Order: sequence, then structure tokens, then C-alpha cells
Amino acid sequence: MVRVLKWLGLVILGIAALAVCVVFAARFGDGPTGPFPGGPMSGERVAEPVTDWDFIVERDTVELEVNPEAPRSITTWVVGYGGQPYIPGAFGARKKWTAQLVADGRAVLRVDGKLYERQAVRVADETLLQELGAVLVRKYELDPEGNFSGPETWFFRLDTRESPPVS
Repeated sequence: MVRVLKWLGLVILGIAALAVCVVFAARFGDGPTGPFPGGPMSGERVAEPVTDWDFIVERDTVELEVNPEAPRSITTWVVGYGGQPYIPGAFGARKKWTAQLVADGRAVLRVDGKLYERQAVRVADETLLQELGAVLVRKYELDPEGNFSGPETWFFRLDTRESPPVS
């Protein structure tokens, strides 16, 4: 029995060590690794304005980088509405990345290796929030009674980021 417990302890320790390595590698790697947040993302920067975001509507997830001073990237859901991309943040008040977007809306969206510099703007309009919640529930086949369409879910519209003036 002691031998089994010893092996079980070693297996658990090995799994914990592997998880720590994955989290560490993701934080300093090129973007997020699955559910683990990552660091800065690389890719081809798209300079021209995007006028048609239809390519994003069918995507299940995208990668989003926040906090330019200490970049942190996540994998997140995305919805399209009115020709614009929106990022939902379930339980937005509890998430670090949503707080970072509220504090400094500069974000980078990565889709198919292309980087889109955006300005994230938190949606406050109640009617729009209800419509976005309904789109989210339909797209991801969520329980309509769940928190995904209520005030716990924050939405951010990803606008074109204005270039800073050249001095």
C-alpha cells in the first residue's frame, strides 16, 4: 500500500511540474498556449484598415494581447455584429485582462498569424449588450438563462486604433 501511495505521489508531482512548465513556457512564448495566457504575439502586422470583418464571424476563438507595457495574451471567443468584431469577457469584473482593457484599451488581435492593432472600447449601451449576448448564446450554443447574456459578461468592440501623431 505504501508503495502505491509513493507512486501516486510521484505521478501527481510529475503532473504538477509539467503544468508549471507549460504555464511558464506559455507566459514567455509566442502568445497563449491553449487555456494558458501567454506573452507578446508575433506575426504579420496588418497596416491597412479592415472594412469587412466577415472572416471573423465563423471563428470560434481568436488570440488577444492586452497591456502593451507588459504584454499578456489570451485565447478568447469572438462575435461579429454590425460589421465589427466584439470580444466577450464572461465574469468581466473578475478578470485581469478585462480590467487591463478598461484601463488601457490598446489591444492586438491575432487571426491566422496576422496582427491587427485595435482599440478596445467597453460596450455600455444596454440594448446593444442584450443583442450581443443573444449573438453569443446562439453562436456558442449556450444556455440562454446563463450568465453569458447578462451583466456579468462584458463586451469590448475592437475599433481601429488611431496612429499617434508624428512629431
